[in-house]
Amino acid sequence: MPRLLLVDDDLDIIVALERYFVRAGFAMTTAANVAEGIERLEKAAAARLPFDAVITDLNMPDGNGLAVLRAVRRLFPSCPTIVLTGTATVAVSVEAMRLGALTLIEKPAPPRELERQIRLSMGQAKEIASGIDAASSAGLIGSSPQIRGLFETVVRVAQTSSTVLVEGESGTGKELVAQSIHRFSARAAGPFVAVNCAAIPESLLESELFGHAKGAFTGAAQDRRGRFQLAGGGTLFLDEIGELPLAMQGKLLRVLEERTVEPVGSAKSEPVDFRLVAATNRKLEEMVAKGQFRADLFYRLNVVPLSIPPLRERRGDVARLATHFLAQANASRKEKLSFDAEALAALERHAWPGNVRELKNLIERLAVLKDAGAIGAADLPEALRTPRLPAPQSSSALPPSGIDLHAALAELEERLIGEALQISGGNKSHAASMLGLKRTTLIEKLRRRGKPPPA
Repeated sequence: MPRLLLVDDDLDIIVALERYFVRAGFAMTTAANVAEGIERLEKAAAARLPFDAVITDLNMPDGNGLAVLRAVRRLFPSCPTIVLTGTATVAVSVEAMRLGALTLIEKPAPPRELERQIRLSMGQAKEIASGIDAASSAGLIGSSPQIRGLFETVVRVAQTSSTVLVEGESGTGKELVAQSIHRFSARAAGPFVAVNCAAIPESLLESELFGHAKGAFTGAAQDRRGRFQLAGGGTLFLDEIGELPLAMQGKLLRVLEERTVEPVGSAKSEPVDFRLVAATNRKLEEMVAKGQFRADLFYRLNVVPLSIPPLRERRGDVARLATHFLAQANASRKEKLSFDAEALAALERHAWPGNVRELKNLIERLAVLKDAGAIGAADLPEALRTPRLPAPQSSSALPPSGIDLHAALAELEERLIGEALQISGGNKSHAASMLGLKRTTLIEKLRRRGKPPPA
Protein backbone atom coordinates (compact mmCIF):
# COMPACT_ATOMS: atom_id res chain seq x y z
CA MET A 1 0.00 0.00 0.00
CA PRO A 2 1.60 3.32 -1.07
CA ARG A 3 2.26 5.78 1.76
CA LEU A 4 1.20 9.39 1.19
CA LEU A 5 1.89 12.45 3.37
CA LEU A 6 -0.47 15.42 3.07
CA VAL A 7 0.52 18.76 4.65
CA ASP A 8 -2.15 21.49 4.65
CA ASP A 9 -3.55 23.93 7.19
CA ASP A 10 -7.09 23.69 5.75
CA LEU A 11 -8.95 21.03 7.75
CA ASP A 12 -11.67 20.65 5.09
CA ILE A 13 -9.06 19.86 2.44
CA ILE A 14 -7.34 17.34 4.73
CA VAL A 15 -10.61 15.54 5.49
CA ALA A 16 -11.74 15.47 1.84
CA LEU A 17 -8.41 14.31 0.39
CA GLU A 18 -7.80 11.78 3.17
CA ARG A 19 -11.20 10.21 2.54
CA TYR A 20 -10.55 10.07 -1.22
CA PHE A 21 -7.04 8.62 -1.07
CA VAL A 22 -7.88 6.00 1.57
CA ARG A 23 -10.61 4.74 -0.75
CA ALA A 24 -8.07 4.77 -3.60
CA GLY A 25 -5.81 2.41 -1.63
CA PHE A 26 -3.32 4.78 -0.02
CA ALA A 27 -2.05 4.75 3.56
CA MET A 28 -2.51 8.38 4.62
CA THR A 29 -0.50 10.51 7.05
CA THR A 30 -1.59 14.12 7.52
CA ALA A 31 -0.13 17.26 9.07
CA ALA A 32 -1.82 20.60 9.73
CA ASN A 33 1.22 22.85 9.40
CA VAL A 34 4.87 23.01 8.36
CA ALA A 35 6.28 21.94 11.73
CA GLU A 36 4.02 18.87 11.89
CA GLY A 37 4.88 17.97 8.32
CA ILE A 38 8.62 18.05 8.99
CA GLU A 39 8.06 16.06 12.22
CA ARG A 40 6.17 13.35 10.29
CA LEU A 41 8.99 13.17 7.76
CA GLU A 42 11.67 12.84 10.45
CA LYS A 43 9.73 10.10 12.27
CA ALA A 44 9.31 8.20 9.00
CA ALA A 45 13.04 8.53 8.29
CA ALA A 46 13.94 7.32 11.80
CA ALA A 47 11.62 4.32 11.37
CA ARG A 48 12.96 3.73 7.84
CA LEU A 49 9.43 3.89 6.44
CA PRO A 50 9.73 6.29 3.49
CA PHE A 51 6.73 7.99 1.96
CA ASP A 52 5.94 7.17 -1.65
CA ALA A 53 4.75 10.73 -2.32
CA VAL A 54 4.22 14.02 -0.49
CA ILE A 55 1.58 16.68 -1.13
CA THR A 56 2.13 20.01 0.59
CA ASP A 57 0.37 23.34 0.70
CA LEU A 58 2.60 26.33 -0.04
CA ASN A 59 1.32 29.06 2.30
CA MET A 60 0.65 28.04 5.91
CA PRO A 61 0.41 30.10 9.13
CA ASP A 62 3.68 28.80 10.65
CA GLY A 63 5.80 28.98 7.52
CA ASN A 64 6.27 28.13 3.87
CA GLY A 65 5.76 24.76 2.20
CA LEU A 66 9.26 25.15 0.73
CA ALA A 67 10.55 24.11 4.17
CA VAL A 68 8.65 20.84 3.76
CA LEU A 69 10.22 20.37 0.33
CA ARG A 70 13.68 20.93 1.80
CA ALA A 71 13.01 18.31 4.47
CA VAL A 72 11.81 15.83 1.82
CA ARG A 73 14.93 16.53 -0.23
CA ARG A 74 17.14 15.96 2.81
CA LEU A 75 15.43 12.85 4.19
CA PHE A 76 13.93 11.16 1.10
CA PRO A 77 15.76 12.56 -1.98
CA SER A 78 13.86 10.39 -4.47
CA CYS A 79 10.37 10.96 -3.02
CA PRO A 80 8.09 12.76 -5.52
CA THR A 81 6.40 15.92 -4.20
CA ILE A 82 3.42 17.94 -5.40
CA VAL A 83 2.72 21.50 -4.26
CA LEU A 84 -0.79 22.88 -3.76
CA THR A 85 -1.10 26.63 -3.99
CA GLY A 86 -3.66 29.39 -4.32
CA THR A 87 -1.11 32.03 -5.27
CA ALA A 88 2.56 31.59 -6.06
CA THR A 89 5.07 34.02 -7.50
CA VAL A 90 7.34 32.97 -10.34
CA ALA A 91 10.34 33.03 -7.96
CA VAL A 92 8.61 30.75 -5.46
CA SER A 93 7.48 28.40 -8.22
CA VAL A 94 11.02 28.15 -9.59
CA GLU A 95 12.40 27.48 -6.10
CA ALA A 96 9.79 24.77 -5.54
CA MET A 97 10.77 23.04 -8.77
CA ARG A 98 14.46 23.38 -7.89
CA LEU A 99 13.75 21.62 -4.60
CA GLY A 100 12.23 18.69 -6.44
CA ALA A 101 8.52 19.49 -6.76
CA LEU A 102 7.17 17.65 -9.80
CA THR A 103 4.31 20.08 -10.35
CA LEU A 104 2.33 22.91 -8.77
CA ILE A 105 -1.46 22.48 -8.75
CA GLU A 106 -3.87 25.32 -8.05
CA LYS A 107 -6.44 25.02 -5.29
CA PRO A 108 -9.05 23.65 -5.18
CA ALA A 109 -7.21 20.59 -6.46
CA PRO A 110 -9.38 17.94 -8.16
CA PRO A 111 -8.68 14.68 -6.27
CA ARG A 112 -8.64 12.61 -9.47
CA GLU A 113 -6.02 14.86 -11.05
CA LEU A 114 -3.97 14.67 -7.87
CA GLU A 115 -4.18 10.88 -7.89
CA ARG A 116 -3.19 10.76 -11.57
CA GLN A 117 -0.16 12.95 -10.95
CA ILE A 118 0.86 10.94 -7.87
CA ARG A 119 0.63 7.55 -9.54
CA LEU A 120 2.53 8.85 -12.56
CA SER A 121 5.26 10.32 -10.36
CA MET A 122 5.49 7.14 -8.27
CA GLY A 123 6.09 5.11 -11.42
CA GLN A 124 8.80 7.51 -12.53
CA ALA A 125 10.37 7.43 -9.06
CA LYS A 126 10.63 3.62 -9.20
CA GLU A 127 12.39 3.81 -12.56
CA ILE A 128 14.78 6.44 -11.24
CA ALA A 129 15.40 4.48 -8.03
CA SER A 130 16.29 1.34 -9.98
CA GLY A 131 18.60 3.44 -12.14
CA ILE A 132 20.24 4.94 -9.05
CA ASP A 133 20.81 1.45 -7.66
CA ALA A 134 22.41 0.52 -10.96
CA ALA A 135 24.51 3.69 -10.81
CA SER A 136 25.73 2.68 -7.37
CA SER A 137 26.68 -0.76 -8.62
CA ALA A 138 28.58 0.97 -11.44
CA GLY A 139 30.62 2.92 -8.93
CA LEU A 140 28.62 6.13 -8.49
CA ILE A 141 28.47 6.10 -4.71
CA GLY A 142 26.74 8.64 -2.47
CA SER A 143 23.52 9.59 -0.72
CA SER A 144 23.88 13.37 -0.29
CA PRO A 145 21.15 15.46 -1.97
CA GLN A 146 23.69 16.87 -4.44
CA ILE A 147 24.88 13.52 -5.71
CA ARG A 148 21.40 11.93 -5.64
CA GLY A 149 20.19 14.76 -7.87
CA LEU A 150 23.08 14.04 -10.24
CA PHE A 151 22.21 10.31 -10.28
CA GLU A 152 18.61 11.09 -11.18
CA THR A 153 19.69 13.31 -14.07
CA VAL A 154 22.15 10.67 -15.33
CA VAL A 155 19.39 8.07 -15.42
CA ARG A 156 17.00 10.41 -17.22
CA VAL A 157 19.46 11.74 -19.81
CA ALA A 158 20.80 8.26 -20.58
CA GLN A 159 17.48 7.40 -22.23
CA THR A 160 17.97 10.19 -24.80
CA SER A 161 20.51 10.69 -27.57
CA SER A 162 21.37 14.26 -26.52
CA THR A 163 24.95 15.47 -26.25
CA VAL A 164 26.05 15.83 -22.61
CA LEU A 165 28.64 18.19 -21.14
CA VAL A 166 29.98 17.01 -17.76
CA GLU A 167 31.66 19.70 -15.66
CA GLY A 168 33.57 19.18 -12.45
CA GLU A 169 36.89 19.53 -10.71
CA SER A 170 39.68 17.04 -11.34
CA GLY A 171 39.12 13.79 -9.50
CA THR A 172 35.33 14.08 -9.14
CA GLY A 173 34.57 11.13 -11.44
CA LYS A 174 33.59 12.68 -14.78
CA GLU A 175 34.54 9.58 -16.79
CA LEU A 176 32.56 7.38 -14.40
CA VAL A 177 29.49 9.54 -15.06
CA ALA A 178 30.09 9.23 -18.81
CA GLN A 179 30.39 5.45 -18.50
CA SER A 180 27.14 5.33 -16.53
CA ILE A 181 25.32 7.36 -19.18
CA HIS A 182 26.55 4.88 -21.80
CA ARG A 183 25.72 1.86 -19.64
CA PHE A 184 22.09 2.94 -19.07
CA SER A 185 21.50 4.01 -22.68
CA ALA A 186 20.17 2.16 -25.72
CA ARG A 187 23.77 2.16 -26.98
CA ALA A 188 25.05 0.07 -24.08
CA ALA A 189 25.84 -2.86 -26.38
CA GLY A 190 28.07 -0.60 -28.49
CA PRO A 191 31.61 0.56 -27.71
CA PHE A 192 32.55 3.21 -25.17
CA VAL A 193 35.55 5.08 -26.58
CA ALA A 194 37.37 7.56 -24.31
CA VAL A 195 39.77 10.25 -25.53
CA ASN A 196 41.77 12.56 -23.28
CA CYS A 197 42.14 15.65 -25.44
CA ALA A 198 44.93 17.01 -23.22
CA ALA A 199 47.07 13.87 -23.50
CA ILE A 200 47.39 13.70 -27.30
CA PRO A 201 49.90 15.99 -29.06
CA GLU A 202 48.21 18.59 -31.26
CA SER A 203 50.02 17.25 -34.35
CA LEU A 204 48.45 13.81 -33.85
CA LEU A 205 45.03 14.83 -32.58
CA GLU A 206 43.29 15.13 -35.96
CA SER A 207 44.48 11.68 -37.03
CA GLU A 208 43.48 10.18 -33.67
CA LEU A 209 39.95 11.60 -33.86
CA PHE A 210 39.17 11.33 -37.58
CA GLY A 211 41.57 8.63 -38.79
CA HIS A 212 43.85 8.85 -41.82
CA ALA A 213 44.25 7.38 -45.27
CA LYS A 214 47.23 5.33 -46.40
CA GLY A 215 50.08 7.62 -47.44
CA ALA A 216 48.57 10.69 -45.81
CA PHE A 217 51.89 11.41 -44.12
CA THR A 218 55.23 9.74 -43.43
CA GLY A 219 54.58 6.51 -41.54
CA ALA A 220 50.95 6.16 -42.64
CA ALA A 221 51.44 2.70 -44.12
CA GLN A 222 47.74 1.83 -44.13
CA ASP A 223 44.30 3.29 -43.58
CA ARG A 224 43.51 3.91 -39.92
CA ARG A 225 40.11 4.45 -38.35
CA GLY A 226 39.73 7.34 -35.94
CA ARG A 227 37.97 7.44 -32.58
CA PHE A 228 34.71 8.67 -34.14
CA GLN A 229 34.56 5.61 -36.39
CA LEU A 230 35.57 3.30 -33.53
CA ALA A 231 32.68 4.67 -31.45
CA GLY A 232 30.16 3.70 -34.12
CA GLY A 233 26.91 2.52 -32.52
CA GLY A 234 28.19 3.55 -29.10
CA THR A 235 29.42 6.53 -27.09
CA LEU A 236 32.43 8.80 -27.64
CA PHE A 237 33.77 10.44 -24.49
CA LEU A 238 35.95 13.50 -25.06
CA ASP A 239 37.63 14.31 -21.75
CA GLU A 240 39.27 17.70 -21.09
CA ILE A 241 37.44 19.20 -24.07
CA GLY A 242 38.59 22.65 -22.93
CA GLU A 243 42.15 21.75 -23.99
CA LEU A 244 41.14 21.24 -27.62
CA PRO A 245 43.00 23.68 -29.94
CA LEU A 246 40.81 26.29 -31.66
CA ALA A 247 41.51 24.85 -35.13
CA MET A 248 40.38 21.42 -33.97
CA GLN A 249 37.30 22.92 -32.35
CA GLY A 250 36.06 24.03 -35.77
CA LYS A 251 36.56 20.55 -37.22
CA LEU A 252 34.77 18.97 -34.26
CA LEU A 253 31.84 21.35 -34.73
CA ARG A 254 31.54 20.28 -38.36
CA VAL A 255 31.43 16.60 -37.34
CA LEU A 256 28.71 17.30 -34.79
CA GLU A 257 26.63 19.18 -37.33
CA GLU A 258 27.08 16.89 -40.35
CA ARG A 259 27.68 13.54 -38.60
CA THR A 260 30.45 12.75 -41.07
CA VAL A 261 34.24 12.67 -40.76
CA GLU A 262 36.93 13.19 -43.36
CA PRO A 263 40.08 11.17 -42.57
CA VAL A 264 43.40 12.96 -42.93
CA GLY A 265 44.64 12.59 -46.51
CA SER A 266 41.23 11.56 -47.85
CA ALA A 267 38.80 13.61 -49.92
CA LYS A 268 35.90 11.33 -49.04
CA SER A 269 33.60 11.92 -46.08
CA GLU A 270 32.38 8.94 -44.06
CA PRO A 271 29.15 8.85 -42.04
CA VAL A 272 29.54 8.23 -38.29
CA ASP A 273 27.00 7.15 -35.68
CA PHE A 274 27.91 8.11 -32.12
CA ARG A 275 26.58 9.68 -28.94
CA LEU A 276 28.90 12.38 -27.58
CA VAL A 277 29.68 12.99 -23.93
CA ALA A 278 32.27 15.71 -23.27
CA ALA A 279 33.88 16.69 -19.98
CA THR A 280 35.95 19.54 -18.63
CA ASN A 281 37.37 20.87 -15.38
CA ARG A 282 37.47 24.39 -16.82
CA LYS A 283 34.72 27.02 -17.11
CA LEU A 284 33.95 26.92 -20.82
CA GLU A 285 31.71 29.99 -20.67
CA GLU A 286 34.62 32.04 -19.32
CA MET A 287 36.86 30.61 -22.05
CA VAL A 288 34.26 31.67 -24.66
CA ALA A 289 34.29 35.22 -23.26
CA LYS A 290 38.10 35.28 -23.54
CA GLY A 291 38.08 33.93 -27.10
CA GLN A 292 39.71 30.66 -26.03
CA PHE A 293 36.74 28.44 -26.93
CA ARG A 294 34.28 28.69 -29.80
CA ALA A 295 30.85 29.87 -28.72
CA ASP A 296 29.07 27.83 -31.41
CA LEU A 297 30.83 24.65 -30.27
CA PHE A 298 30.03 25.40 -26.63
CA TYR A 299 26.31 25.66 -27.42
CA ARG A 300 26.53 22.40 -29.39
CA LEU A 301 28.14 20.62 -26.44
CA ASN A 302 26.04 22.21 -23.70
CA VAL A 303 22.75 20.56 -24.70
CA VAL A 304 22.47 18.73 -21.37
CA PRO A 305 24.91 20.13 -18.78
CA LEU A 306 25.81 17.97 -15.78
CA SER A 307 27.77 19.43 -12.88
CA ILE A 308 29.53 17.06 -10.48
CA PRO A 309 29.86 18.58 -7.00
CA PRO A 310 33.31 18.47 -5.39
CA LEU A 311 33.70 16.02 -2.52
CA ARG A 312 33.95 18.84 0.05
CA GLU A 313 30.31 19.72 -0.76
CA ARG A 314 29.12 16.12 -0.41
CA ARG A 315 29.22 15.86 3.37
CA GLY A 316 28.06 12.46 4.50
CA ASP A 317 29.32 10.77 1.32
CA VAL A 318 32.96 10.62 2.40
CA ALA A 319 32.44 7.83 4.94
CA ARG A 320 30.34 5.85 2.47
CA LEU A 321 32.94 6.20 -0.27
CA ALA A 322 35.78 5.32 2.09
CA THR A 323 33.96 2.19 3.24
CA HIS A 324 33.28 1.25 -0.39
CA PHE A 325 36.94 1.62 -1.39
CA LEU A 326 38.07 -0.30 1.69
CA ALA A 327 35.69 -3.14 0.81
CA GLN A 328 37.31 -3.29 -2.63
CA ALA A 329 40.74 -3.53 -0.99
CA ASN A 330 39.49 -6.20 1.44
CA ALA A 331 38.45 -8.42 -1.46
CA SER A 332 42.09 -9.41 -2.02
CA ARG A 333 43.06 -9.60 1.68
CA LYS A 334 42.86 -12.45 4.19
CA GLU A 335 42.77 -10.08 7.17
CA LYS A 336 39.86 -7.68 6.65
CA LEU A 337 40.17 -4.03 7.62
CA SER A 338 37.57 -1.59 8.92
CA PHE A 339 37.35 2.03 10.09
CA ASP A 340 36.68 3.18 13.60
CA ALA A 341 34.34 6.11 14.20
CA GLU A 342 37.15 8.57 14.95
CA ALA A 343 38.87 7.85 11.64
CA LEU A 344 35.65 8.27 9.66
CA ALA A 345 34.97 11.57 11.43
CA ALA A 346 38.47 12.78 10.50
CA LEU A 347 37.90 11.78 6.88
CA GLU A 348 34.63 13.74 6.83
CA ARG A 349 36.37 16.87 8.14
CA HIS A 350 39.02 16.94 5.41
CA ALA A 351 38.57 19.34 2.46
CA TRP A 352 39.69 16.77 -0.19
CA PRO A 353 41.18 19.11 -2.81
CA GLY A 354 41.86 16.05 -4.97
CA ASN A 355 38.24 14.92 -4.58
CA VAL A 356 37.24 11.25 -4.92
CA ARG A 357 40.53 10.33 -6.60
CA GLU A 358 42.47 11.61 -3.58
CA LEU A 359 40.24 9.65 -1.19
CA LYS A 360 40.53 6.46 -3.24
CA ASN A 361 44.34 6.70 -3.36
CA LEU A 362 44.49 7.29 0.40
CA ILE A 363 42.35 4.23 1.16
CA GLU A 364 44.54 2.12 -1.14
CA ARG A 365 47.64 3.35 0.70
CA LEU A 366 46.11 2.65 4.12
CA ALA A 367 45.15 -0.87 3.03
CA VAL A 368 48.74 -1.53 1.98
CA LEU A 369 50.30 -0.20 5.18
CA LYS A 370 47.80 -1.60 7.71
CA ASP A 371 48.20 -5.27 8.62
CA ALA A 372 44.86 -5.98 10.30
CA GLY A 373 42.15 -4.60 12.56
CA ALA A 374 40.47 -1.21 12.53
CA ILE A 375 41.97 1.84 10.88
CA GLY A 376 42.01 4.60 13.47
CA ALA A 377 42.75 8.32 13.38
CA ALA A 378 46.36 7.59 14.32
CA ASP A 379 46.77 5.67 11.04
CA LEU A 380 45.79 8.72 8.97
CA PRO A 381 48.22 11.32 7.62
CA GLU A 382 48.89 14.28 9.91
CA ALA A 383 46.95 16.65 7.65
CA LEU A 384 43.79 14.60 8.24
CA ARG A 385 44.30 14.06 11.96
CA THR A 386 44.46 17.79 12.75
CA PRO A 387 41.34 19.82 11.83
CA ARG A 388 42.12 23.03 10.00
CA LEU A 389 41.14 26.19 11.88
CA PRO A 390 40.18 29.39 10.05
CA ALA A 391 43.22 31.51 9.18
CA PRO A 392 43.69 34.67 11.28
CA GLN A 393 42.61 37.92 9.66
CA SER A 394 45.99 39.59 10.29
CA SER A 395 49.60 38.48 10.58
CA SER A 396 49.25 38.40 14.38
CA ALA A 397 46.43 36.48 16.04
CA LEU A 398 47.03 38.32 19.34
CA PRO A 399 46.26 42.07 19.35
CA PRO A 400 48.54 44.38 21.39
CA SER A 401 45.74 45.02 23.89
CA GLY A 402 45.36 41.31 24.59
CA ILE A 403 42.35 39.04 24.12
CA ASP A 404 39.68 37.24 26.09
CA LEU A 405 40.71 33.69 25.21
CA HIS A 406 37.55 32.07 26.58
CA ALA A 407 35.34 34.44 24.56
CA ALA A 408 37.43 33.93 21.41
CA LEU A 409 37.29 30.15 21.70
CA ALA A 410 33.55 30.30 22.37
CA GLU A 411 33.08 32.45 19.25
CA LEU A 412 35.16 30.05 17.14
CA GLU A 413 33.22 27.08 18.49
CA GLU A 414 29.94 28.85 17.73
CA ARG A 415 30.99 29.54 14.16
CA LEU A 416 32.26 26.02 13.48
CA ILE A 417 29.11 24.44 14.93
CA GLY A 418 26.97 26.75 12.81
CA GLU A 419 28.90 25.86 9.65
CA ALA A 420 28.71 22.13 10.39
CA LEU A 421 24.95 22.31 10.89
CA GLN A 422 24.57 24.30 7.69
CA ILE A 423 26.68 21.90 5.63
CA SER A 424 24.88 18.86 7.05
CA GLY A 425 21.47 20.36 6.37
CA GLY A 426 20.69 20.47 10.08
CA ASN A 427 21.44 16.79 10.67
CA LYS A 428 22.86 16.68 14.21
CA SER A 429 24.54 13.29 13.79
CA HIS A 430 26.42 14.35 10.67
CA ALA A 431 27.32 17.73 12.17
CA ALA A 432 28.67 16.07 15.32
CA SER A 433 30.71 13.63 13.22
CA MET A 434 32.24 16.51 11.24
CA LEU A 435 33.23 18.23 14.49
CA GLY A 436 34.60 15.08 16.11
CA LEU A 437 31.91 15.22 18.81
CA LYS A 438 29.31 12.84 20.12
CA ARG A 439 25.75 13.73 19.11
CA THR A 440 24.76 14.21 22.76
CA THR A 441 27.73 16.57 23.29
CA LEU A 442 26.65 18.73 20.37
CA ILE A 443 23.08 18.89 21.66
CA GLU A 444 24.32 19.87 25.13
CA LYS A 445 26.47 22.67 23.66
CA LEU A 446 23.45 23.99 21.77
CA ARG A 447 21.31 23.78 24.90
CA ARG A 448 23.86 25.71 26.99
CA ARG A 449 23.79 28.50 24.43
CA GLY A 450 20.03 28.71 24.75
CA LYS A 451 19.45 27.47 21.21
CA PRO A 452 16.95 24.71 20.48
CA PRO A 453 18.63 21.73 18.77
CA PRO A 454 17.94 21.94 15.01
CA ALA A 455 15.95 19.27 13.20
